[in-house]
Amino acid sequence: PVSPDTQAGSIGRVRVTAPRSLGRLRVLPALNRAVQLNPGLSIDIRLSDELADVVDGQIDVGVRMVFFRDNRVVVRKVGSVGFGVYGSRTLIRRTGMPQRVTDLAALPTTGLIDHSTGRPWSWFFSSDRRVYPEPFAFVTDDPEAECDAVLSGVAFGQLPDYLAQRHAKARRLIPVLESDAPAPWDVYVYRPQRGPVPLRVRLVFDAIADAFRQDAVDQG
Repeated sequence: PVSPDTQAGSIGRVRVTAPRSLGRLRVLPALNRAVQLNPGLSIDIRLSDELADVVDGQIDVGVRMVFFRDNRVVVRKVGSVGFGVYGSRTLIRRTGMPQRVTDLAALPTTGLIDHSTGRPWSWFFSSDRRVYPEPFAFVTDDPEAECDAVLSGVAFGQLPDYLAQRHAKARRLIPVLESDAPAPWDVYVYRPQRGPVPLRVRLVFDAIADAFRQDAVDQG
C-alpha cells in the first residue's frame, strides 16, 4: 500500500514537453500509465518540435533528441533513435532502388521543415555526411504526414525508426541505402536542477525514462 505521504507527494500537475511524433508514440503511453498508477497526478503536455527551455518555460520535465549542456538542468540519456531512408514498393517499382546517396538527386524525396530555420532539414548519412535532396516532391512540418506521404508512394523519405519500423516489418516500407545510415541520435529526459524535487515530478521523469529503456529491450 502507498503511504499517505507518498500519495500526497504524487498529487498535482506535471508540465511536460516533447517532440510531436516522439511524444505521441513514446512519451504519451508512459504518461498515461503513470496517471493510472498514481491517482491525483495530472499531466500538462506540450508537443512541439521546437526546443523548450524547462527553466524559463516553467516546464517540469522535457524530452529531446539533441545533446546539450546546461548546469540549470538534470539530464539523463534514456535511449536512441535511428534514421533510415524508406520507399514504398510502388515507388521502387516506378523509379528503381537507389544504390548510392547521390542517386537521390534524381528521385522524388520528402522534406521535413525545421521550425528554427523555416527550411527542410538536411538528410543525415554515415561519416557525418549531410545531403539536401531538393527539389522535394513533398514538404511538411509534421513527421507523421511525411511518413504517410512515403507510405503512399509519393517519394522516398528519411524517417525515424519510431515512425517507420512497424511499417518496415509489415513490408509496407522498404529500407534503402542501409549501409549509409547515420549513427542513431541519443534521446534525453531533463528537468530543472532545483531541489527538493517533488515526488510527482520524479514519478514522471522516471516513468518516461523507464519506457524508453523498455522499448530498447523490446526492439533488441
